[in-house]
Amino acid sequence: VGNREYLTDVFGKEACQFIDKHQSKPFFLYLTFNAVHTPMQADDARLKKFDSISDKKRRTYAAMMLAMDDAVGKVIATLQEKKLIEHTVIAFISDNGGPVMNGTSINGSNNAPLRGSKRTTLEGGIRVPYLLAWPGHIPANTVDSRPVIQIDLYPTLLVTAGVTIP
Repeated sequence: VGNREYLTDVFGKEACQFIDKHQSKPFFLYLTFNAVHTPMQADDARLKKFDSISDKKRRTYAAMMLAMDDAVGKVIATLQEKKLIEHTVIAFISDNGGPVMNGTSINGSNNAPLRGSKRTTLEGGIRVPYLLAWPGHIPANTVDSRPVIQIDLYPTLLVTAGVTIP
């Protein structure tokens, strides 16, 4: 409240401050960005980087995605700086495919070559990024094409943290 900074940048900065504050003991950080959801807003500096995109909504989408990428990069850099990266499981998950059909808040997404949209069970609505990183434990560039759902993450994290699941 009262903060006039770009929200995605604020989320990234707050996450880095959280890591700094809690670095001496185990912690759980749940960082959810509003980007690239509506409202479609981006700062001028990032919009300028995408001047070549003529569609204003798509250009804003790209700038918002860059802002989120920048913030995630700062969080990872903070984990590396604090020497926590090999002790940290990082999950990057999207909640749904891009909204590309009438009746959704169209935001400049493009689900091609997949059919479907947010709010559908077609591939464009349900196939989303689900990335896990745990340096030193999960080999880099490992691909597993078996279906997975977000709730699968919770028992995985519990076991990773040494919690016995009844």
